[in-house]
Amino acid sequence: MSSPLVVVPFALWARARLRRAGVSGPARVRDVAAGLGLAAVATAGAHAAAGRPRRAGGASFPRRGPAR
Repeated sequence: MSSPLVVVPFALWARARLRRAGVSGPARVRDVAAGLGLAAVATAGAHAAAGRPRRAGGASFPRRGPAR
């Protein structure tokens, strides 16, 4: 949830400020596509890394049995 609520608005605000200051030009389609591709790869990698401890034996996530 942090991406749509924090990261995207901040990125849009920062790009607008940089553009007004003359530091950054308009975004090129190639740059946007590369950024989206990198974000997809990073997301997939994070999900793969997060799922790995459970598949490796579950030591990180002890099972809870019935209440005694």
